[in-house]
Amino acid sequence: MKIKVCGITDINQANTLADLGVHFIGFISYEKSKRYAWNKIQPSELKTFKSIKKVGVFVNENVPSLLDIAQQAEFDFIQLHGNENVEDVKEISKFYPVIKAISVAENSNHLQEQINQYSAYVSYFLFDTATKSYGGSGRTFDWNILNDLKINQPYFLSGGLSVGTDFNFETFNQTPFALDINSKFESSAGIKNIKLIESFIAKNNLIKA
Repeated sequence: MKIKVCGITDINQANTLADLGVHFIGFISYEKSKRYAWNKIQPSELKTFKSIKKVGVFVNENVPSLLDIAQQAEFDFIQLHGNENVEDVKEISKFYPVIKAISVAENSNHLQEQINQYSAYVSYFLFDTATKSYGGSGRTFDWNILNDLKINQPYFLSGGLSVGTDFNFETFNQTPFALDINSKFESSAGIKNIKLIESFIAKNNLIKA
């Protein structure tokens, strides 16, 4: 299983995560986020990373601006974490593989409708706990909800994952493609606790290659 570490704001830590064998690292391009990447680094600094997949995380960004930042950073994937309309997702997918985040609340009656409308244009989905701040809440959602959905694409599982999280993937109709970790693995917002990430990888026998 793959692992993605999101909310990176430090180039040295990005290098360390690459050395650990982490598969994806996420850089948040949303100014209201406490983990907004471009306060600390420049998109062009990311061009040197070749052994790890770089994910640009955007929230309701206009397409020309998104594509400009993505080109500067040479992103491998674009993660859309807002309420992007289908036409924008379609346009972005012409240039980059798209990971579309779906926010899961206790009463998520329209999840299948959302999945269906984006399916033709995304390479992956990402399921995260619904929050007004578009992620980073540190809270989990009821994973059983996913078993009621028809998900044709592989997906990332996110939302409050921690070293103490117990996974029983036998209960999933569709096993996650990757685990997405963020706020529970930090010493402060945007600064990761590498030892916790190492423990998480070891505990869950995550593939490093």
